[in-house]
Parts: sequence; structure tokens; C-alpha cells
Amino acid sequence: RNSDFLLNRTNVTENDDVMQEEIFGPLLPFVTVNNEQEAIEGYQEYSRMNLTYLHLKDQDMDIVIQQGIIGKKCTQLHLSNNESTSEGLIILASSLANNTTLEELSLSTNQITDEAIRLLTQTKNNTLEMLVLSSNKLLTDICIDYLYQMIEYNSSLKKLWIDDCNLSELGKQRLNSIQQS
Repeated sequence: RNSDFLLNRTNVTENDDVMQEEIFGPLLPFVTVNNEQEAIEGYQEYSRMNLTYLHLKDQDMDIVIQQGIIGKKCTQLHLSNNESTSEGLIILASSLANNTTLEELSLSTNQITDEAIRLLTQTKNNTLEMLVLSSNKLLTDICIDYLYQMIEYNSSLKKLWIDDCNLSELGKQRLNSIQQS
């Protein structure tokens, strides 16, 4: 058996056997959804919610918050490769202060700026363990001090991914020194 092989099945419905049984790869079912509400409805409470590549925009964050973070109490939220900007992150950050379930947040490959990171880091959240900001090309060395503050205040944060951003070599060295302290 070739471990690089990936079988996918399109046009899967939630009633199909593959969606009802535990999946042991290499199988990846593709479910077609019309919008983010329909995608969120397919998840159970306290689950890993993957909303990657849904072309979500800033105005969609209210739905993600109300239905995903508050309604479904997701423990992991993947919003990578969407069309969200700093405005969307600011909306999202406002919901994290009172959140007690979200442990992982992935925001890679969006249009997030240093200012949005500043506002995110002011949110006191004690459940977030992992934050992924990779491939946000608008993030610069300016965000490093904000992230340092976040690490200092949010003792639960254990993993921070910020690769492939617009950080200088000096900025990367500063991040490494924060990690070692």
C-alpha cells in the first residue's frame, strides 16, 4: 500500500456511510456546502472546525462567532486561506475574552496586519494554546512586541506559528529569544 496515495470521494452527504463511521485514511471525503452557516451546522459541539478555503470575508466573522465559537463551542478553529483582513480578526478577538473552549486558532494566509495583532493580544484568553499566523505577508517586526505581551499574559499559549511573514532576520532572532526565555 502506498502511503502517498489519497482517495477522495466527491458529492458526499452526511447520510453516507463514510460520514457516519470512523475514517482510517487514506480517504478524504469532500462535502459541498453553499455557505459558512451550512459548513458550521455540519459540526458537532466541542469539535475541530475547519473553515479553510471558504472565501470568508470580514462580515462572515459574526456568523463564525455566533454559530461556531459560541453555539458549537469549537475547540479548534481553522480559518486559513480565506479573505479575512484585520477587521475580521478584530471582530473575532472580541469574542475570545469570554471564551472557555477554543484551544487552537489558525489564521494563516489571510490579510492580517500588525495593528490587528495588537488588538488580539489585548484580549485576555486563558484557553488558547496554539495560534497560527503563518503566511500573513502584512505582519512585520512591529507585531513581535505585541506577541511577546500575549505570551506573557496568556499563560495557556504554548505554540505560536508565524513563519513566512514579512519579518526581518533581526525580528526572527527576537522571536527566537522570546521562545527561549
